[in-house]
Amino acid sequence: MFKLYIQALSLCFFFSVSLLSWSAPYFIEPALVKIPKGSLSLPHAPGEEKSKVHIPSFMVSKYELTNKEFALFVASTAYSAPTECVHEITGTWYSLGATKGSWSNNALNKKDYDPVTCIGWQAASDYAAWLSQVTGKSYRLLSAHEWAYAASAGLEYPFYHSAKGETDEGEDAAICDYANIAEQSAEREARLHYGALYKTETYNNPTLACDDGVGFVSIVGMYKPNPFGLYDMLGNITEYIKDCEPASDLNSDQTDRREFVCSKVGLKGGSWHWAPWPFERTNYLPINFIGSLEGTRLALDLVGEQSSKSVNVIGKRDKTQPNANGLSLDKQNELFEQGLANAQAEQRLSRMKKR
Repeated sequence: MFKLYIQALSLCFFFSVSLLSWSAPYFIEPALVKIPKGSLSLPHAPGEEKSKVHIPSFMVSKYELTNKEFALFVASTAYSAPTECVHEITGTWYSLGATKGSWSNNALNKKDYDPVTCIGWQAASDYAAWLSQVTGKSYRLLSAHEWAYAASAGLEYPFYHSAKGETDEGEDAAICDYANIAEQSAEREARLHYGALYKTETYNNPTLACDDGVGFVSIVGMYKPNPFGLYDMLGNITEYIKDCEPASDLNSDQTDRREFVCSKVGLKGGSWHWAPWPFERTNYLPINFIGSLEGTRLALDLVGEQSSKSVNVIGKRDKTQPNANGLSLDKQNELFEQGLANAQAEQRLSRMKKR
């Protein structure tokens, strides 16, 4: 009885500290990787021939944005996040369309360290703007060219192949070491839990022959990083970028015939539901679409070498100033990484038991 009483007191203390922390500008800065300047052969627009695109150095978050990070944004700002989302799976996959659901209450992405979904492009952009405001830095979504360069690590051939060559990426088992994509576990789990099939007479979603032991979304950072040190660029969830779909009605001098209105926004990378997309491929969805396969990661502009380090921001929370819970930003980030490492260890154990 005494043990239960102590546990109850501990829980009360935990929640009181958590509630206090919401009153302060409490945030977690993402772990960042510095991407070296370089170039890659990419089309400047869909349908165009490839040409060398030069990319200046910038920084990218090592992981996809997580539920835990987004929760701090919502709590600190009382942000009104979407309350309907395409997330419920049936025997015909997502045929129900948008139903009641949100970033914190949807069918699949429920863990703290799962990538946040059901937010849409606008909320992803708003998160980046908020983090910029509270840190005094320039966080934003990546451009299509930046994303392709970062994901491919600047290589002209898929880095997960054992060597340069004509290997079909759909048959390359090594990709399951790098990405949570549609493979054998995805087929098994979808059929077992929802009666959903990847291949029918009317639906054909290719799956890979390899098996990573995961049927749906994974917590971030569970697979091998790419040569730049970035995780989950090939799969897990597709990632919103800052680009709008290019306007198709241009004058001969490439100026708009009308004022451009962004109605569709770009997405890069595959997901647990799709086979890997080519690095250069960009898909577009309506700007108001809210789904459970889409999330994001952040970029940070470099302004001299100091931008690659934590900096103190006058008038805003700096890395040494404690929050209401008495923790510095450095300590909060350290606890985030520790929590992620623990969650990864638990998920690895769970995967081993399934095999």
